[in-house]
Order: sequence, then C-alpha cells, then structure tokens
Amino acid sequence: MARDLEWDGDDASGNVEAIARIEELVGHRFPPAYKAVVEIYDGASVVSGDAFRFASSLTGRSEVYGLGQMIRLKSPSDRPNAATFEWYWKQRPARFPENVVPFAIEGGGDWICFDYGNAPNPTDPPVVVVHFRGTPGSGNEISKVAPNFLAFLEMLSEDE
Repeated sequence: MARDLEWDGDDASGNVEAIARIEELVGHRFPPAYKAVVEIYDGASVVSGDAFRFASSLTGRSEVYGLGQMIRLKSPSDRPNAATFEWYWKQRPARFPENVVPFAIEGGGDWICFDYGNAPNPTDPPVVVVHFRGTPGSGNEISKVAPNFLAFLEMLSEDE
C-alpha cells in the first residue's frame, strides 16, 4: 500500500461480500488498493495527513481538500440506520455524471470518486472530485485528482 498510512474505521467483517454486492450494483470493479483498505476498515479514514491538493475545474484555482471518512459499505451493528454506500448510490443527484462512482464525500459536500468513464484501465480508474455546485456538462463539475487510487493515497499529506 502507498506510504505507511495509519487507518481507522469500524469492523469490516462482511465487507468482502459487501464489495461484491456493490460492484454488481454499480457495474464496475473497485481498484485492488481500495479493496485492500475497505476489507480491513469500514468507513475508513486516515488518522492524520488526509489532505490532498488538486487543480479545481470549478474555481480555476489550486484547492486543498481532506479525504475525511470513506463511505461505509455496511451499517455498523450499533448504528443500523447509518448511511451506507448503497444508500448514497441510490440518493445521488439525477445529474450525477455517468460512470463515476463515489467512495468518499469531503466536508464541503463534494464527492471523491472513481471515474470509470475515463479509465484507461477499468480496474484501476482515475480519482476525481465531483463538485455539487458544478454545472452538468459544463466541464467544471469534475476535477481530476490522481491517475488511480494508489497515486491518490501517495498524494495525501498533513493539512496545508
């Protein structure tokens, strides 16, 4: 795995089955590096150093976001009504870009996603940010972040 990131999250028992179910739901296979994290931690977050810098197509400036907590694959036993990947997938806006699959939501409401529509390797897609304030079809609703999930993890650093 990229760098020696310290992860935190809930028990991920049952996530192997959840991953297969969600891959079927979205019609795409998740990257191996992503699976390696969520098979151990559900609702994973990096303990420290989760900031990443990218060129925002929405603002035209360099922005710094935090990964925050990745979307849970299943509800924890002590919170059966917690939002899960399936809930977010079904609740995504009608104008959400096609072939883009979210894996985290940053604090301002933008989605951190895999972009299967622009993936040279369909099992290791680029990471993008989908801006909820962007205008669909304008070119400003999606910002490229990293060529794949492993490269994205390499970008993570202390807050700037």
